[in-house]
Amino acid sequence: MLDHDMSGFGNHFSGGGPDFGDGDSAEERSRFEAEELMRQGRYQDAAARYQELRRLAPTDFWVDLAYVSALECAGKVGEAENILEEAAQEHRRNRHLQRFRRMFFERREDPVRAGHARRALAEPAGLDDEPLDSLADLYFNQGRYLEAQNELRRLLGEEQIEEDDSALLASIHARLGACLRQEGDLEAARTHLKLALEWDADNHWTLSELAEVERADGQAELARRHYQRALELNPDDQWCRGHLAQLEHEQGNSAEAVRLYEGILEGRPEPTWALVELAQVLTETDPERSRNLALQALQEDPSYPWAYAHLGHLARQAGRLEEARHRFQQALSASPGSSWILHELADTCRHMGRMEEALTHLEHARNNDPFDPTTCGFLGDALRSLGRLKESRAHFAKAVELDPAYTWAWRELAEVQALLDEPEAAQQAYETACQLEPGEPINDGLMAFLLRCRGDRQGALPFLRRACERMPNYAWAWRELSELQLADDAVAEAEASARAGLAHLPQFGPLRLLLSEALRRQGRRDEALVVIEAALADEPEVPQLWAMRAELVSDKDPQLALRYARRAARIDPAPEFQLLLAQVLRLCGRNTESRTIAREISRAHPQAATAWLLLSDVAESRKDLRSARVAAELGCRHCPDDWRLRLRLARLEWMAGREPGIDRLQGCFAAGEVGVPWREAALFFAQAGRDAECHRALSALMAEAGSIPSLRSEAWRSWCECEVHLGHHQAALAAIHSAIDEDSTNPANRLLAAALLEQHDQGKQAMVHLEYLAEHLGSARAQHPEQRFILRQLAGAYARHGQLEPALGLWQELLQAQIDPELLVEMAVALRSAGRAAEAQEALQGCWEMMSETEKASPLGNALLVELALAAHAVGGADAALQALRLGLAFLNAEARELYAQLLLASGDATAAHAEATSLGDKAEGPARRRLAVLRLRAAIALGLNDALALAETLATEDPEDETVAVLLAEMHLYLGQAQRVVTILAHPSLPARPGIERCLLWFIGLLESQGPASALHGARLWGESLRASTQPPPLLQVLALAWPQLGDLARADSVNPEHLRSFPPVPRAAEHCARALAANGHGGLAVTLAAAVAEVCDQRHGPGTLGRRLWICAAHLACAAGLRGRGFAAAWRARSPLALLRCLRPW
Repeated sequence: MLDHDMSGFGNHFSGGGPDFGDGDSAEERSRFEAEELMRQGRYQDAAARYQELRRLAPTDFWVDLAYVSALECAGKVGEAENILEEAAQEHRRNRHLQRFRRMFFERREDPVRAGHARRALAEPAGLDDEPLDSLADLYFNQGRYLEAQNELRRLLGEEQIEEDDSALLASIHARLGACLRQEGDLEAARTHLKLALEWDADNHWTLSELAEVERADGQAELARRHYQRALELNPDDQWCRGHLAQLEHEQGNSAEAVRLYEGILEGRPEPTWALVELAQVLTETDPERSRNLALQALQEDPSYPWAYAHLGHLARQAGRLEEARHRFQQALSASPGSSWILHELADTCRHMGRMEEALTHLEHARNNDPFDPTTCGFLGDALRSLGRLKESRAHFAKAVELDPAYTWAWRELAEVQALLDEPEAAQQAYETACQLEPGEPINDGLMAFLLRCRGDRQGALPFLRRACERMPNYAWAWRELSELQLADDAVAEAEASARAGLAHLPQFGPLRLLLSEALRRQGRRDEALVVIEAALADEPEVPQLWAMRAELVSDKDPQLALRYARRAARIDPAPEFQLLLAQVLRLCGRNTESRTIAREISRAHPQAATAWLLLSDVAESRKDLRSARVAAELGCRHCPDDWRLRLRLARLEWMAGREPGIDRLQGCFAAGEVGVPWREAALFFAQAGRDAECHRALSALMAEAGSIPSLRSEAWRSWCECEVHLGHHQAALAAIHSAIDEDSTNPANRLLAAALLEQHDQGKQAMVHLEYLAEHLGSARAQHPEQRFILRQLAGAYARHGQLEPALGLWQELLQAQIDPELLVEMAVALRSAGRAAEAQEALQGCWEMMSETEKASPLGNALLVELALAAHAVGGADAALQALRLGLAFLNAEARELYAQLLLASGDATAAHAEATSLGDKAEGPARRRLAVLRLRAAIALGLNDALALAETLATEDPEDETVAVLLAEMHLYLGQAQRVVTILAHPSLPARPGIERCLLWFIGLLESQGPASALHGARLWGESLRASTQPPPLLQVLALAWPQLGDLARADSVNPEHLRSFPPVPRAAEHCARALAANGHGGLAVTLAAAVAEVCDQRHGPGTLGRRLWICAAHLACAAGLRGRGFAAAWRARSPLALLRCLRPW
């Protein structure tokens, strides 16, 4: 049915209404326009037209009466009284005028002046040339049907109408029938119209009006015949043609309706009402033309309210609610008394959340007509949406009291009573609705709603299915059916129902939303996203669609999800969309904004559990566990049945060691509990070490997953995570393999399996999963973030297991698709580890040069520069590394400057290293502060500073478990000649049980210096495993192993050169023992070199004296024994030992 019937009745027997042709005078045209405005309820505009008519015909008292009538309807009663009294002075004896005055003052409840009018009517009438029905005609043509009906009944009852005056009798009965039709009394209307046809069988207007009665009574075919007969009698009756077009449209024959309206519009000027009615017909099939027709109507009549109203309807249908509101306001300005426009404006405001404004408009409509059942129905609907159910029930009850046949109000009343838990009253209202419209599919939908309110969801499903079968375009039933199936976790059935509904309603947004939700719950997020994007292409202003789109992409791209969530919240600032925005902000790390929104929602809507969860989550992320716990406690107080809040509070209490903690969850396994987040509960039980409860929660999670492979896969993956927390490695592997069995293509399953296998040194099996994922990525696999992540993981796995070439192939593929400095750093580390540092240096150098200053100053830029320095160090030593770091010295962060200080020390610039370490250490905190203190200690040792020993002692006291500091402290004591102290320091029980290689070597030298080779070799047997664990033995260890093969097969004679010997510390006794051991094992030349080298260092440190002299003498003796008399003579000369010189000169 069209939104509003804008074609009125026209003048009785006037040819079907005004055609405003050239033959009409300006006076006639204004009169017709004024009457049409009255019928539309545009009383102020009508009064203005009648005022203009008074100027054109100042002596026409019918114009005065029409003007008074318009002013009365417009509420300007005082002005109307003045004009009426003026007319009475000039036409006192006109009986039509006196009857009008009597009824006017009776309506005004003014008995005095109403009595004056009665007395005037009782006086003898003057000459009266006006027809008997003139006053009835005035009322009728103005659309004042109650007044017209009363006057017409008076004519039949009081006036003496001759039986042969058939035209007048037909006219009276026809108009009386029309008035009765307007009141809804169709049977009485039909009776009078048929009587009229008995007097005048070929009157086209009466036939058209009878067609209207049959149309209202549902007799479409009979109505069509009457319309067609009327048009045969008067082909120029465009009003009749318009009503026939309405009928065709109602019967689904829109093409015929369009043809009829286009026939009307062939005339000039084009009737405004026909333009708008055609626009209404085209609303669904051609909204653009529909809009243009309404705009064309406004060009014809800029104050035509129904054109504005139709534009408002189109805007609301397209989701442009603000525009719709503006258009309905324009319509209301053009027709302030129209209840229909007030209803539409109020409904639009309600959908915008402007509930106070909506209620104001509805109160305005009720003030205009307190007995309008439609207004009562709209009020009930608005109050229901506010949750004010008892008030809503009262208004719906009033609506059905005013109109017992108001079926929609009966249905709404039944629903509200069901929501108020009044099942008996709801059942009675339902039965009444069924009696009024028996056999309607909507009745099945209503029964389904009542059953759902009683908690019988399963009982509601058959009614919904039957409603959908009987009425395939029943949108609410399809939506409700899919919703109930989702509520019962029957996601496959929900998907099937949504698809079936969309086959009949392809553009129905809520069904698309439900289909995407069903797909999302099955893990088919990509398919769900396709559905949502198609829906948004058709309905870009629906916030729910943007919200779902944000949810679907939030895991992969939080920033994109944030854009979508903002769009949803901008379209509709309702709390649910604000909370979604807050959640996505949290995902993006924007905790302050997230917290602000959540706090506002929690204050305005304390029952919003998600707001409390967000507040707690943000506080926990800031390590503010107390605030997190308080937020969870407040949430539980306002939402005591929300298991998410109860679980969070339990976990926070457990972390703080407070009661009741984990005991809060004792009731979660009770029968009938719903809404328990079993995955989170299982993880919490696993963290708390509660194996039994954890596995019960996991079993419940598996039961929820049912038989859907994707859900079962997710459940098995959660099971794996819990087993990891419980320390059950084999069970974790079994669980993740079960997840892969359920869904072998899910990347999350195989990535987790690969990680678990890597952790337990099963790299080859891990690579099987990564290679599977890489093989199934398809084309352009290096373009998408998820696919790049998989390839990157596989490249890293190849590199860790020595397969550098495949790894390089993958890295290069990724870098060709997109330059990624972080990926380049990974590749450089692998190249450097494989001895291809020059290639790494070249690649990193090129990337560094392309980076902007902002990128260079970022953590990633620093990481790249550090790796560049390490590659340069591998190629050209410390100086080359320093040169690389100096490329970005101004951009270095604290960690990179620490490396810079280490390189300064390695390059021999101990002074600069000491200054840099001191400067950084003053600003550092935690582990970094200690590392810098150790670096400063190394620099101080290199500089020979007096405070080095004190600093080392302090650091060792602060952390007795620090092996590095212990080695440095022991080394200083060794240089001071306190070898026994070295042994004591390095054997301290607080140091790691398994020593590092430096600690082992220094401890061996200390024992060798203080106690001799036997004790040193005994100690080596204790720590031999640490000595032999080195894959690349340091030079000192190679020297010692060559001297004492008992240490292991760690060196060959040809691999030890003089540079290795220079690594021996300047401790003379240990050097002498080692030299003699080398000589005893046939390495006399190396023995002489070692003794001489250490003696040289001793002389440099302490000057020529006892320490160096003994070693020179040892070197001379060993040289002579090895037949190296020249070297022996040189060593003896340095020792200033005559005996040593004499031995070198002796031939034996």
